[in-house]
Amino acid sequence: MEDKVKAIIISRDETLVRDLEEKLVTMADIQAMVRDVRGSYSQIKEQAPRLLFLDIRDDAESVFGLAGRVERFLPDTRILVLNDSKDPDLIIRSLKTGAADFILLPVDKNSFLASVKLALEKGARGEREGEIIVISSTKGGQGVTTLAVNLADHIHALTGGRVLLVDFKLQTGDVASFLDLESNYTVVDLLKDMPRLDENLLFSSLTQHSGGFYALTAPEEMDRAEMGDTEDIGRMFRTLKEYMDYIIVDIPHEFTEHTAPVIDIAERILLVSQQIVPALKAVRKALDLFRTVGYEEDRVKIVINRYEKRNEIGQEEMEKLFEQKLFAIVSNDYNAVTDAINKGELLSANHEGSLANRDIAAIATLLTGIQPKGHDQTRQGVFRRLLSVAHRVAEKGNQK
Repeated sequence: MEDKVKAIIISRDETLVRDLEEKLVTMADIQAMVRDVRGSYSQIKEQAPRLLFLDIRDDAESVFGLAGRVERFLPDTRILVLNDSKDPDLIIRSLKTGAADFILLPVDKNSFLASVKLALEKGARGEREGEIIVISSTKGGQGVTTLAVNLADHIHALTGGRVLLVDFKLQTGDVASFLDLESNYTVVDLLKDMPRLDENLLFSSLTQHSGGFYALTAPEEMDRAEMGDTEDIGRMFRTLKEYMDYIIVDIPHEFTEHTAPVIDIAERILLVSQQIVPALKAVRKALDLFRTVGYEEDRVKIVINRYEKRNEIGQEEMEKLFEQKLFAIVSNDYNAVTDAINKGELLSANHEGSLANRDIAAIATLLTGIQPKGHDQTRQGVFRRLLSVAHRVAEKGNQK
């Protein structure tokens, strides 16, 4: 290794940072020493270091979220996790997240340099691949499109990456209306262009929202024959993963042969429901179906939309029905949501402080593992209490 490689160290421990810098002096140029993991992803992505050292002692959850994003989108960056104890669970999580090694503190020079050399000698993990997040419900009118368009906005704001919102409700889609966009290039157009598709054609054809993310809308009218077969649809989404960092897909509540290909390859499936018995029972049936076909529980997450704390069907009752924890809740914020829909706007435009907007922003954080820049510890606590029915009480206390 004649040439030095670029490295970034993320730690609050200045003594540790100086120690690592001294040990790496002949091997690496330290591009940055970042104290706070939250909000650091954009800097890491911009500098694309060959080595990334992550101290997990202060905020392990945020570190693992960051490591997951780096592993997916920066395949040439080698991650080394540092901790002061040999916790088996943390070691396993580190390796599963994509870390090249788990290094015990205080650092022993010889073993440390050997780990770094071994990490650098490992072959590339392969081309980066985007993440598909499918959003659906099992009943109509659950607010899926509202969640999809605003989630695309917040994920783009957090990551600065290539985010694509796909309206796969090909005959009833409302994404264009919700965003006040023209349907100039639709899913059907992309299916037809697949034989000659390349990066230039894709990005010159897609509609880009003023918020920065891209949108692939549903056609105003279509013949079912234009949808193509399942192989065509699967190929389209696999190709999109090559060009995009995140693909948010708004699909119909009826699971069909046309929705199956995208659900099969999605990293996350968000099932959206309100606190009404028919919708909740339908979600339970969908969960049973997904478990029958072998979908891992970690892929399928439940989001309760228009959540009302005073509803007699509370979090405990819903989790008992589903036999799994709720992933997130979005507060019932009728006035803000309705106003945004009627104006064809995102919630972040004129309702940034609304409860619904803040809850959807929190979901974006859960999905990406990235905290907003300037996000302090007090507010982080609010995000972590998202899954608690009592989180509204704590939130009001913080506002006071």
